Amino acid sequence: MDMNKGISPLIAAVVLIAFVVAVAGIASTFFTDITLEWSEQARGGAPVECALMRIDVLSVANQTDNVSVVYMSAGSDIYDGVSATFYDGDNDVIANEINDTSLDAGEIGTVIFEDVSLEVGGRVEVTSRDCPGVSDAYSIEEEDL
Repeated sequence: MDMNKGISPLIAAVVLIAFVVAVAGIASTFFTDITLEWSEQARGGAPVECALMRIDVLSVANQTDNVSVVYMSAGSDIYDGVSATFYDGDNDVIANEINDTSLDAGEIGTVIFEDVSLEVGGRVEVTSRDCPGVSDAYSIEEEDL
């Protein structure tokens, strides 16, 4: 009778597979953290939603001594609201307003500039406070007056 002792090939295969799965789990956790960190650095720290976000200025209208700007959140949600800047025809800043209202994708918001009026050649720019690179501008034409 042969007295060599050892483990059976089946048990060896099960132990080897368990070891490989454990190492793969540890490695995937490590590489997931590293990948997220690197991708944030590559984007300049901007959240993924910024890539999907879009703001559309729908209309600009004169009201009594005020200007009303209607805009829409297209793409993804706006959480921290928007800032809006009103420029005259010489591209000088006339007024700045902030609307802190959060909007879901597809919702419409309004910014009111007080004590200003529209002039041809002026423009309004609405910028996301979540993602400063996301903005839309509206140039004021004769028919807007």
